Amino acid sequence: MWHKWWDGSRWSNWEDFGAPEGGVRPSPGAVSGGQDRIDCYVRGRKDHMWHKWYS
Repeated sequence: MWHKWWDGSRWSNWEDFGAPEGGVRPSPGAVSGGQDRIDCYVRGRKDHMWHKWYS
């Protein structure tokens, strides 16, 4: 999974979030639980849920 962010004046470079061993299934999800926070979720190949966040 790759991501970039907006700092208020410009976009960052792409950053690799990495992947769980064995890769991931299609259709990762992202949600904002509040101002200045985003949570990303993806299901791994062994059906484990992986979570990364930015705040």
